[in-house]
Amino acid sequence: MQSKYSILALTLLSSASWMSAQTTNWTNTGTGDWSTVSNWSSGLPSATVNAQINLGEAQVTTSAQAKLVTIGVATNGKLSVQTGAELITSDRLNLGLNGGTGTYEQSGGTVNVTEFRFNTNGSSMKITGGSFVSNAKSYLAISTNTSKGTTLSLEGGSLTINGNLVLARDGSGIFKVSGGSFSGTYLTSENNGSGEMQILGSGASSISFSTSIMAGALNTLMYSFDSGGVTTVEVGAHADLTGVTFVFDDMPGFSAQIGDTFTLVQSRNTAGNITIDENPTISSLGNYQFSLAVVDVDGYDTLQATVTAIPEVNTYGVLIGALTLGCLYSRRHRK
Repeated sequence: MQSKYSILALTLLSSASWMSAQTTNWTNTGTGDWSTVSNWSSGLPSATVNAQINLGEAQVTTSAQAKLVTIGVATNGKLSVQTGAELITSDRLNLGLNGGTGTYEQSGGTVNVTEFRFNTNGSSMKITGGSFVSNAKSYLAISTNTSKGTTLSLEGGSLTINGNLVLARDGSGIFKVSGGSFSGTYLTSENNGSGEMQILGSGASSISFSTSIMAGALNTLMYSFDSGGVTTVEVGAHADLTGVTFVFDDMPGFSAQIGDTFTLVQSRNTAGNITIDENPTISSLGNYQFSLAVVDVDGYDTLQATVTAIPEVNTYGVLIGALTLGCLYSRRHRK
């Protein structure tokens, strides 16, 4: 019952902020510019006027502001922020309400919000450039509908959360990092939410939590290795990874030998620690097998993955190839 009441409280808080101020609705069912007055039902959003985007796509190309931005209420909506744009909200960014799906994409510009909340039905945020700052605790999934999880993808630019990142609250949330830089305070999940974090290659310049990864924050931690390995996740204090399933995959260009090690998580505090299960659950999707261990590196707790098996060489194919080359060589010399 506590779980249901918690979701209801969060939903009511979102609705209260949404309804307490005047709201102007996006009326363009296609793609249009945020700054075009005729695209809104009651004029442009402002510091005291909420923005609600349904059906179409609003593109922010210059300076814009709103009290609260809600994308996808009982239907689908999309907001995109482009190079040179600036968006400031004095309240939160909501994605998906009342069964709707919200989509947010940012390729450039700067965005500053109080917080963000992904509510339901597969809502997603993708950042490929620019700067996005959330100034309070932010939720990646607030929903009991775990069949339609939410996804946050950082592919470039920077994402800063000056508070906790809640991967899931009674829902299913996935945080993917393949580029750019990320900084947050805590990583956690609440009320039995199902959280997953994916580190996709070495393209991200930094991934850091200034304090800790809390117990129960993650159900799954996935690393996909590329030619440069993977980006290390740094924590300011502790990382409790007990109960986590570790998933490993290899991307095109990755090559390693048995015994090679890769740093996955490191505490940047000599008093900090990293904990994993005595026999952690490990799943390999690619051609390499790995083991896990927490070791001391220059006084810091460090979680390392060590290669224990590599792809087998097709000796039969190599033998056939050698015989074929031998026959060709022999025929040429007979002539």
